[in-house]
This record gives sequence, structure tokens and C-alpha cells, in this order.
Amino acid sequence: MNYDGKALTIAGSDSGGGAGIQADLKTFHSFDVFGMSVLTSVTAQNTIGLYAVHDVPPDIVGAQIAASRYEYMFWDAVYNQQEWPV
Repeated sequence: MNYDGKALTIAGSDSGGGAGIQADLKTFHSFDVFGMSVLTSVTAQNTIGLYAVHDVPPDIVGAQIAASRYEYMFWDAVYNQQEWPV
């Protein structure tokens, strides 16, 4: 498949599939954009509620970003929906 671009999403995972990384990648695909992801947190959730959250350590988030820029995979756009406390 020929893609119109490459985009990186930085977000948490939604185990229900309706938000977060999962929704971003679906949206990218619908616009013929190759999607890459950096996972910031893992959740246990569904349409009823949020049951648990586990944040990915910052050094692992940084390593994912660095790895996503490798060679031909450099992104054309970045979408960040995760906020980190300062």
C-alpha cells in the first residue's frame, strides 16, 4: 500500500479500542497515513469505566520516540494527546 505520509501518535492505550493509540491508528489508516505509536500508559477500561492505569516509565517513552525516528521511518507529523505533570 502506498501511504500519503507517516504520523506518530504519543498516547495511552485503550483496551476497549475506542480511544488512545487504537483510535489514532484507525484514524491514520482511514486517511492512508502510515501510523506509528509511542505508548505512554496501559489501561484496563471499557465503556462502563476505567479500572486500572499503568504509566510507562519516561526512559521507555523516550526510547520509543528515538526508535521511531530510525532511518526511513521518520514521521511527517506527530500527534500528542498525553500530558505529563511537571
